[in-house]
Amino acid sequence: MGRVFISYSSTDQAVARQVAQAFRDAGISIWMAPDSIPPGQVYSEAIVAGLKEAEALAVLVSKGANESKHVAREVGLADGQGKPIIPIRIESVQPSDALAYYLSLPQWVEWHSHGAAALAPLLARLDTHAKAPSATPAAVAAAPAPQAQEQAAVVAGYGVIEVHRVGSMVAMARKFAILLDGHKVAEVGNKEAIAVYAAAGTRTVAARVDFVTSAPFPVEVAEGQTAVLQLSLPDKIGDILSPSKYFRWERVG
Repeated sequence: MGRVFISYSSTDQAVARQVAQAFRDAGISIWMAPDSIPPGQVYSEAIVAGLKEAEALAVLVSKGANESKHVAREVGLADGQGKPIIPIRIESVQPSDALAYYLSLPQWVEWHSHGAAALAPLLARLDTHAKAPSATPAAVAAAPAPQAQEQAAVVAGYGVIEVHRVGSMVAMARKFAILLDGHKVAEVGNKEAIAVYAAAGTRTVAARVDFVTSAPFPVEVAEGQTAVLQLSLPDKIGDILSPSKYFRWERVG
């Protein structure tokens, strides 16, 4: 994996340095202002050049980032250049409207809950796929099943939750958000399957589309193992109109 550009609010500099060090410890180089800006270089020009050289952007999501026009610009520039975007939530906040547009698909890294350990699954996948030109942070963090199974045993203390969405004429063109322990980690389309890393132990998954969210479904995740879930929609019109019956979860493996 090449260089990662770290976008953050100046109010979060201390945490940004911790995140940067976690990437360095994994052998991944980073670009981070102001440390990576040579003396005398124009700040705005350095930002643009740093983004061009980077292979991905990691954005630290916080209250400060939500209020930062600079962070929004950097994320927008990265998206415009087709760079994979890695959202790292360092505070338990939802992204502002300016950021939410770009952060709807990738899996979140919940730094605020687990610290550096939250990066472990992502870093392990990046390291494993470092020589694969098709691998991107967004793809390996929330990988199409069964790709994530291949590395399930790589990260100590983690397993994989695989979600298979059964085909249905209901909402067939809509992607469903998948929530892990209440936080969005991926999206799954009709007849698609995705897999995400999860810390070993009892986790909960849920699905959401528009204003409808399923009840949390408990899943026991074992280290190095894959829990396979099936997500389906009801066949009866009456059930479709009932939020409590809209989604159906079943463990199948």
